Amino acid sequence: MKITTVETVDVVVEVNVDIDAVLEEAEALAGDADAEHWRQAGPALTAATRVLEAVSDEAIASFPAWAKTALREMLTTQAARYTDKETT
Repeated sequence: MKITTVETVDVVVEVNVDIDAVLEEAEALAGDADAEHWRQAGPALTAATRVLEAVSDEAIASFPAWAKTALREMLTTQAARYTDKETT
């Protein structure tokens, strides 16, 4: 879509986006990150954090104990990767 105007115009657009395509794009950005281009991972990490933040406390409280344990272990393992090993 291309809109050219000299005045302020309100445009309402409805877009049908496939969540798998969004996740694949985020995964590709993160996968492109390396020591020299580490900022590539930023958008993917931001998106992942926003998704985690969106899960309500009420929803988390309704998870069975085994699921909470498994998720906590998974998240703890990933969080440990971001700890500066030189300062621990």
